[in-house]
Amino acid sequence: VDGPGHAWISDLVIDGQKIDLSEDPKWDCYGNRKTYMTTNIRPRFDFGYSETQYAGGRSSGEIGGLMFRGDCRYPERMAAYGDRIEEVNLEKPLQASGKVSLRMGVSDSTTLFGFYHSEKSMKQNPSQDTGWPEDFLGAAIEGPSSEGFNFYPAYRMEGDNQSRGRGSDPPMIHPDGEFHAWTLDYDPDGAEGKGRITVTLDGHPVTMDFELGQKEAGASFNRFGFVTTWIDGNGQRVFFDDLNYTWKQ
Repeated sequence: VDGPGHAWISDLVIDGQKIDLSEDPKWDCYGNRKTYMTTNIRPRFDFGYSETQYAGGRSSGEIGGLMFRGDCRYPERMAAYGDRIEEVNLEKPLQASGKVSLRMGVSDSTTLFGFYHSEKSMKQNPSQDTGWPEDFLGAAIEGPSSEGFNFYPAYRMEGDNQSRGRGSDPPMIHPDGEFHAWTLDYDPDGAEGKGRITVTLDGHPVTMDFELGQKEAGASFNRFGFVTTWIDGNGQRVFFDDLNYTWKQ
């Protein structure tokens, strides 16, 4: 996304005539000074239902907006927006699919979208060891900033049994407003019973296997949607539509 430039001019001479800039020269002007209202100030979250159609859905109406990284040390710096679902866990498959559009992305920013818990994923605590909230399984839109933005699986169990995934060739998603098809599949029997998550973007897959014992550590989910990270950072403007997801097991 293009940003503004800054320039100042002084000691100005036009056709040999010095222009006095010690006060306003009253040049002709049009549209050069305006007042704007913006919510793009960290951490002023601004996401949820939107009447727009950025993600390429079948009709207008979608979810998304401005999503900053959260900070679990302060309750006012965490946010979530998700559908209420029956409590599900890691013992049975979980699936989700839809469309996504990333319209703005800043370095050191993350969007998490998937299954989470309304209390455990949002609890205030002093932890700054990992950005992933407890009891989360879904997709992350994240860097590293030096490469751009990837779309890949991410999860964290209860406690410290957590991980993240990129795979050897994670799909890229550019902040250009283009819309993409995506899927999320959790297979509890994958990886020889340890558990496996597969995320695709426009058919490009990336897979992550649980480590031994992580599935048994457990996680439960009663929401599906957006949830903020636990370590703060910058923001993204992202939208999802045409959603299908597991709501009971």
